[in-house]
Formats: sequence, structure tokens, C-alpha cells
Amino acid sequence: MEAIDIESLVESVPLDKGLVDGLQQLDRHDLTAVLAHVANVANISTVAFKKTRIDLCVAKWSDFAEQFGLPQNVLKLELEPFTTPRYRLPPSLHEAMFENAWRWQDVYRENVDHTREEVRVRILDPYIVPIVALFQGRIIDKPEQPTMETRYSTGGEVEHEIFIIGDALFFVIEPKLDKPDVNALAQMFLELLSAAEINKSGLRIYGLLTDLIQFKFYSYDPTPNQFCFDETIIINNRRTDAYSDMMDVSNKIFGVVLSAYMKSLRANITMSQKRAKHNKVSPSALYRVRTY
Repeated sequence: MEAIDIESLVESVPLDKGLVDGLQQLDRHDLTAVLAHVANVANISTVAFKKTRIDLCVAKWSDFAEQFGLPQNVLKLELEPFTTPRYRLPPSLHEAMFENAWRWQDVYRENVDHTREEVRVRILDPYIVPIVALFQGRIIDKPEQPTMETRYSTGGEVEHEIFIIGDALFFVIEPKLDKPDVNALAQMFLELLSAAEINKSGLRIYGLLTDLIQFKFYSYDPTPNQFCFDETIIINNRRTDAYSDMMDVSNKIFGVVLSAYMKSLRANITMSQKRAKHNKVSPSALYRVRTY
């Protein structure tokens, strides 16, 4: 990797245009290097830098509502209902998830004791990871990833982002500890819009907004450009009581992921059939490709 001449790079910033405008004249690679250099010189930790950046890019419900013609009072928000099936995972899997979650909380403490967002994020891992693993690599989870840039993206991160064949299917977003819940809902909706723009498949995209006590399930259908509400599940915040409650949440998450997965498969089969018809591939050949 070529060494960066940071001193020359800093001197090249056209400050006569103003600090922010001058920095924006740099390409992304050079701008990243300059900002990292400033953070190092000022002895700003990576954690502090990341936290401040996240705070600055928090979406605001008031702005989102005004842009999309929604009520400023979120209590007056009326979304169309769209409910995904809730399946029953085997008791043995629930037991394994609970055992792992118990160990997680031995390390990261009870939900009610959490004062750092990084800790809260990890508490869902014992449930999300086994559910995604059931699909044996056909879907993947990208935890704490910055979202891809579109005209809707907030520039922030989501706690879990689940993909199949490059398309985002399901987001998990947690409200920031010191930020209103309505702003997290705005971020959720913006990330759903952003994913729909990137996917270009027309498939419904799902989202979970949770503070680890309330689990609120939403979705967005890009065809009619419509946000929908599914349901809210409320659990006890102490681990001994949360076991049975998290069974409902886990069943629901599995149902959402499975529904999104099946719809994606159907869409890909339909697309393959159309391509085969256009390219005059024999039905028997298409069948062989699909069943291998």
C-alpha cells in the first residue's frame, strides 16, 4: 500500500473556500486520511469519533415526516397492517439460544444495567445468529455495518442487516440511549427506502425496531411505496422471565426472515424462467439447473 504524504495532503486543502467546503474538495480516500490525521493529532479516540459521528447522522422524525407527508405526532401515524406468519422453532433450539443468551448476560450484564450501546447490540446475537445459521449460508448477517449510500441513507449503522444474493431483506435497529424513539423510527424507514433503492427487485423489505424490551416489526413494499406495521412484542427485562418471552420474539424473527427468503427465491425462479424463455433454454435444462 502506497504511503500517504499527509503533510502535503493537509496543505492542499483549499481553506479559502471555508473548512467544510475545502475538505469536500478532496476525494473520499484523501478526506478520510486527513480526518484520521486530525483525530490522531488531537488524541481523539476511535470510540469517541465513532460515537460523535453516529450522533451527528441521527435521523429526525420531524424532518422525515415533513418530507414524506406524515404526521408530526407519531401517535397519529396510521400504517397499513401487514403480518408475517409466526412459526414455531423446535424447543431444543430455543433452549440452546437461551443458554447462550444467559452466558452473554453473565458477561454483558442485565438489559436494564446497560449504559453503552455496544453492549446492548450484542445481547441479540445469541438469537439472531442461530436463526440465520438455519439457512446454511444462503442468507448472511452483517452486524454493525454502515449502510450503503443512497439519497435516503442516514450515514449511520444498523445493528443487523440480513442479505440474500446481494439484496437486503431485514434490518434490526436499536434506538440510541439518549435519543427519542421516534427518531429511530425515522432511521428505520429511511434504511428501508435506501435498501429498496439498492435492491431494485421490488421485494418487500422488513425491519425490527427494538430497545430489547419492545420489539416492533415493520415492513416497506416498494411497489405501492407503502410502509406497513406488523406487530409489537413486549418482553420482561430480567433474564429469568425473558426466556418464554424471547421464544415469541425468536419465532417471529424466524418467520420474517423465512418469508423474505421464500419471496426472494420465488422472484429469482420467475426471473430465471423469463430468461430461459427469452434465450430458448429447454424446460428440462432449466429444471436441472434449479435442482442441482
